[in-house]
Amino acid sequence: MGQCPVKKYNEQLLHLIETGIIDTTKIISHTMKLDEAPKAYEIFDNKEQDATKIIFKL
Repeated sequence: MGQCPVKKYNEQLLHLIETGIIDTTKIISHTMKLDEAPKAYEIFDNKEQDATKIIFKL
């Protein structure tokens, strides 16, 4: 099994997200402040609160 070359698709995916073509609300379970990163990793690692994808506000 190989790896997906994510960086190759970043620009195209960002455009699709920004224009609303891709709805990220179905995959992002948490939005947290960057200074909450240790807690976010704990939530994700321990599979707490149905965490699927955590993003950070800058």
